[in-house]
Amino acid sequence: MEKKTMIRRQIRETAFRILFVLNFCPADQMQDQLNLYFTDHTELEIDDLTEEEDQKAVIRLDQASWPEITAKCLGAAGHLPEIDRIIEESSEGWKLSRLTKVDLTLLRLAVYEMKFENLPSGIAINEAVELAKRYGTDKSPAFVNGVLAKIS
Repeated sequence: MEKKTMIRRQIRETAFRILFVLNFCPADQMQDQLNLYFTDHTELEIDDLTEEEDQKAVIRLDQASWPEITAKCLGAAGHLPEIDRIIEESSEGWKLSRLTKVDLTLLRLAVYEMKFENLPSGIAINEAVELAKRYGTDKSPAFVNGVLAKIS
């Protein structure tokens, strides 16, 4: 398998994987979770997003990628109450507790990127929808797109 340094989309996907843990532990443990992840995942296998879907690539979690991943995860964890309020206000008829953990994590990451990293809404929404296609249910892409469109 070919080794590549991480690109933005892969950094986002790694942040999504780490942020998923927030569904099962307090936000103030995010730094510990990051340390565990970086220790345990010096390499991880994910779809090579520049080739055909079924190809795999080993992406190195080199130290150059850690600061951006860390900032994204700690930033989202630090703003979690505000992010969750925004999501709940925009997901009509859905309490956060009813959302799938994948959908909730994708929404949290995208809202953080739009509101606190000033990532253009179109990019944040597109990236979240792509991750929803890979990790969520059949209904996840449309749901994530709809909620984020209201937020943007």
